[in-house]
Amino acid sequence: NKHVHISHTSAIIVLNEANIRLPPPYTCQNLCATRSVVPSPVPRSTKKNMTSVMGRRVCLICGAPTNYAHFGIDSCRACAEFYKRAVSTNKKYACRQGNLKCTIRKNERFVCRRCRFDKCRDSGMVLDDPRRRKRREEAEEPMVETISPGPSPPGDLPTSKESIIDRITIVHNEFVAARKAEELRIRPGSLREHVRVPHQTEYLELTSWKFLMDCCKMYAGEVFALAGSCFPEFGKLWITEKFTMLRCCAVRIYLLEIAYQTIKNFGPSEGPMVMVSLTTCLDRKNIKFLIKDSNPSARHGDIINAMTHYIDRLAKILWPTIGKLAPTEVEFQALFGLVFWQIDPTHSLPDRLVELSEKNRQEIFADLRRYYREELRLNDHSVRLGNLMTIEHVLQEATSLFSEDMQTYNLLDMLTADAPFLRLVLQITL
Repeated sequence: NKHVHISHTSAIIVLNEANIRLPPPYTCQNLCATRSVVPSPVPRSTKKNMTSVMGRRVCLICGAPTNYAHFGIDSCRACAEFYKRAVSTNKKYACRQGNLKCTIRKNERFVCRRCRFDKCRDSGMVLDDPRRRKRREEAEEPMVETISPGPSPPGDLPTSKESIIDRITIVHNEFVAARKAEELRIRPGSLREHVRVPHQTEYLELTSWKFLMDCCKMYAGEVFALAGSCFPEFGKLWITEKFTMLRCCAVRIYLLEIAYQTIKNFGPSEGPMVMVSLTTCLDRKNIKFLIKDSNPSARHGDIINAMTHYIDRLAKILWPTIGKLAPTEVEFQALFGLVFWQIDPTHSLPDRLVELSEKNRQEIFADLRRYYREELRLNDHSVRLGNLMTIEHVLQEATSLFSEDMQTYNLLDMLTADAPFLRLVLQITL
């Protein structure tokens, strides 16, 4: 692509220097491309030739080796079973990026289920299930055949009446589940010492600084895919604009999630345990465990005092505010969207991002008012909306505290290896 901007290259250098792992297709080779092209459906006449690589048949969906055809095309058992489940249960998936252009490859850690399903269908898969066909025939009504001016959109594309909070809920919950699985996968290698935290339903362990930073870097990279699926307009932004939004909202979203997870798992009271990832927490009475794998030459005694002071302040301003509202699942997901598009007045953002922020926030507010009116049956929802706005304000204050805290750790020689990530991605002055 000839339309490459220097600013895009600079963004890639920043991401690489900060050691951020971006999800496909955000690789260093194609981040500079202004737009990717959606490949046309594969003609049936050429499928036979494409399914043979060096004399071997491969799955038309993910490229995995296969010896059989499933549902009419060469495909592996995994893709066939995925398509069968999706069709049989009438699942509706959201695109991880939001632009329906995700790459589907074998052994991909987080495969976009929407794009995988579309590729199965476009490649010619047909699930001939007699029971499903019978249900469909019984449900069908006589229709007058009309000539369509063009291909109709897939049935599970978002419609104009789709609730933005519903979309955020579906995508965010899938993202949390995938992130939790990834944390559990890396925990044995990244977490050197395993100390179980008592809990009735969750398998939680005490975190270390190294594991916490590994989770934060993984999370920062995945935010691109999360935002693209929640907000389709985000997928159309330049990579530099996406990176700007990441720097504006990452800390606020992280603090919102750890506060929500802490209250969810341990209650709203200021107990000793604080969730710092989806599978690990820190013990406020045992900060030494958290930092003992950090820089050995750091001033650990001063770090423990500073960290204890910061967490106490955070617990006093954030925990009670969220606990007072006791947000429902819908309100939490709405708050997630509002915090993502919250404009920090100290940041100078392009007009395009400001307008997009205002548009999405107004849509979320409209959906919230409908939720209060139709589902909670509230005649006056001003108090609950006011509490949500208070949480937004407190999160901004907590973000400032977070920045001050990281500056203190840096002065105490704790952030030697993590300074580039904190400075370049989270926009913390060190």
